[in-house]
Amino acid sequence: AGSPVDAGEENPEPEPDEFDRKVAGIGEGTWVRLAPETGEGEPMVCKLVWRSKYTGTMVFVDGQGNKAAQLKEEALAEMFRQGRAGLLKDAQAPLIDRAIRKMMRVLNAEIVGLRLKMAD
Repeated sequence: AGSPVDAGEENPEPEPDEFDRKVAGIGEGTWVRLAPETGEGEPMVCKLVWRSKYTGTMVFVDGQGNKAAQLKEEALAEMFRQGRAGLLKDAQAPLIDRAIRKMMRVLNAEIVGLRLKMAD
């Protein structure tokens, strides 16, 4: 009988590939496209809103904020491998998200401007 260390050597963890690294780099607020498993129907556009660093669970919501998907990191990486998932560029993100980000940039710039004036 082998020791637990020996047993681990029989089935080593596979090295992370580009898809595992892509999933690891996805942060909260990132929009993704998820195609149905059957390949039929329209892909979902959803946003990552929560991720567990302990279990690798990722929760996505749709444009209305409703839960759209809950996936493990490994499952999402496999979807990327199969071409069933993709990251959305900023221009493809829903309009409301782009508008909110623009508004936040403007407000931050105004706050910085006020602080600079107050410092003079």
